Amino acid sequence: MVQKNIAHGKEICRWCDTCGNLILGECCSRCGSEGREFEINSPGDIRPCMGDSIGLVLSLFRDAFGTDSPLKGRMMFFNKVPGEDRTDEIIADGSVLGILRFDMKLDRILLEIRQPGADMFCNVATKNVVIFGGMSGHLKGKTVPGANIVDVIGDF
Repeated sequence: MVQKNIAHGKEICRWCDTCGNLILGECCSRCGSEGREFEINSPGDIRPCMGDSIGLVLSLFRDAFGTDSPLKGRMMFFNKVPGEDRTDEIIADGSVLGILRFDMKLDRILLEIRQPGADMFCNVATKNVVIFGGMSGHLKGKTVPGANIVDVIGDF
């Protein structure tokens, strides 16, 4: 991994889109591709998602979107990031899809989706999807006027 933007708490990693895996060196050891850069948060403590953790991640996405199909059979990784308790970025497909974190008050693990994760699931989700219309510019705050909600897919 090449360190860059240390002051901003980001690090640059590389992903091989051909092989669907993280590149640890200068190029992919399987196909020779230089791969594509993507950013993760510091300190860049990436480790493979294995064993029961795979089931945990898939279940979080199933609970959130009604399916885990975009992640089935894909390599996934965790990147430890600062938080109150367990907090990891979920990395797959050369992007940070979301944050897995343990909420001590609720006593359970939660998924905080990021834009690449929403993009990955937007066409296959069967619940928790809200379609907006008639909006322009930057979304300010955490509210959307009800008049701008065009459709809701599944439970929300």
